[in-house]
Parts: sequence; structure tokens; C-alpha cells
Amino acid sequence: MKKLLLIFVGLLIFSVNVYASDYPSKPIEVIVAYSAGGGTDVGARILAKAARKYIPQPLVIVNRPGAGGEIGFTALSKAKTDGYTIGFINQPTTLSLPYRRKVGYKNSDFRYIINIVEDPGTLSVRSESPYKTFDDFIKAVKDKPGVFTISNAGVGSDAHMSILDFAKKANISVIPVPFKGAAPARTAALGGHVDAVVMKVGEAKTYVQSKQVRVLAVMANERVHEFPDVPTFKEKGFNVVMASSRGIAGPIGIADSVAQYLHDKLKQTIEGPEFIAAMKKTGIAIKYMGLGDYEKYCEQLDKTFGPLWAEMKGK
Repeated sequence: MKKLLLIFVGLLIFSVNVYASDYPSKPIEVIVAYSAGGGTDVGARILAKAARKYIPQPLVIVNRPGAGGEIGFTALSKAKTDGYTIGFINQPTTLSLPYRRKVGYKNSDFRYIINIVEDPGTLSVRSESPYKTFDDFIKAVKDKPGVFTISNAGVGSDAHMSILDFAKKANISVIPVPFKGAAPARTAALGGHVDAVVMKVGEAKTYVQSKQVRVLAVMANERVHEFPDVPTFKEKGFNVVMASSRGIAGPIGIADSVAQYLHDKLKQTIEGPEFIAAMKKTGIAIKYMGLGDYEKYCEQLDKTFGPLWAEMKGK
């Protein structure tokens, strides 16, 4: 009996190795949960093009837009686990949807493979604002609690949650003003209809260059290349870190050997000159996180924002 068991285990190991060496033998579909032409789609197509040098089969972008990303994320969660369907995960959006409403997937349905880019949030004001620094803004808010307005990209968005997180940690009272997207939130700030706005580094860069916006602080672990003179929230004593990240995941049952293969080849891709040059033009920073680190990152996001989402939903 023991001998038969050893033979069985040996065959199983052999079959896994054969499977790994044979992969991929056909094109790999990459689900994008948003429409063609959007930021995630553009980044996905840059990745697919650059990956041709490292992966012998093409990455085929499949757009599955709708319901704020739910349709695409659900399709990814229910895909076959053979490694021929993977997809982009947009954090913290993917994590937040199950908190905000009933959806067709759970956050435990995904195997996180590699994070590719990260676009940190900022607290910004229009250039005509009297608040020249983060300290100026904080002092004004504390002098007049419950008066200052900060626009964001929508109820339950990462931008919205970051302001709630900041207000709690700074013990201040501000008024978050949700809009239906980042563009109208930005427009409200530029028009002077709100006191400040949460916008991403990639978005703020253009408006800083045109001298329409002043960035007061960045919601990153360290200062960003685009704004080297702008402090982080952490530097100012508030552990507020928020960024839109995009990475590749598969359904939870995907084989370890396949996940490792995809990780290794995609890491080569994002470290290659083609991808680096193309992403530099977008203004969005490459942020590598490997198999274990990417999973831990998503878990930490859930621990940070999960209670805030749940609290907001209960109100």
C-alpha cells in the first residue's frame, strides 16, 4: 500500500512538472473590467505588447465592462483555473465592491500574482487657494471644524475612504463631497466650489505643470518622483496611504507552477525597456509587488478600509 502511495505521489509530481513545462500552449486571455480606451485598458495593452518578448503566446485583452468593474471581476473569479484566463485587479475598487453592495464574487476568489503599477492619491488645492502648505490647510480646518469641503471621485471610492481615514486619524472634521468620477471632482476644485480635492498623482501632474493645481501632500509611503518637494501624509504624522494599484490575478484555484510562471515572465516584462518607456509617457509609476507581497498588500488594504466601508454602509 505504501509503495502504491509513493508511486501515486511521484506520478502527481511528474504531471505537475509536465503541465508547467507545457504552459502556455495557447493564447492567454486577460480580462479588463473596464471599457477600451480607459486607463486600465491602455495599461493592459501596453503590458500585452511588451510581454510578447517574454511569453511565447499572446496576451489577448478581453474587455468586460459594466457595474463599476463587477462584471469583469466576477468573470475572472469564475474563470477556469488552467491559467488561460487571468485579469487585471484594480485595488481598492475590487475589494470595496463587496462591502458596498451584493456582487457576484468574494475577495477570497482571487489568486494575486503580480502588481504592476501604483498611482498614489494626493490632497490638492487650486493654485489660487490661500493654503500654500499642508500645515496651512490643517490649521485652517482645525480653526473651523465641519466647514471645509474636499471633493472625491464617488461614494465608497478610494478617494472618499482616504479622507474619512485621514479625518479620523487627524481628529478633524471635514465634509467629503462625492462626485460621479474623478473628472467632476477635479472640476469642482478648479472652479473653487470646494476647498480641496483628492486626486491621483498621474492626474495631478498635468494640472501642476499647467499651474492650475498645488499638491499639499501625497498619500504614499515615500515621496514620489513627480513631486519630490511634496511631503507624504506620514511625514506629517498621519499614517494615511492610498493608491490606485493595478495588477494581475487569476482565479483562486490556479496552479502554483502557472502562477509562478506568469509572475516571473511579467516581472521580466515590467522591468524591460519597452514597458518602462511606454509607462513613463502615461505618468503612472510602475510598482512591482510579487506573489506574497501583493497578497499581503491586498490584505492590508482590506484591514484598513474594510471597517470604514462597513461603517459607511451601516449609516
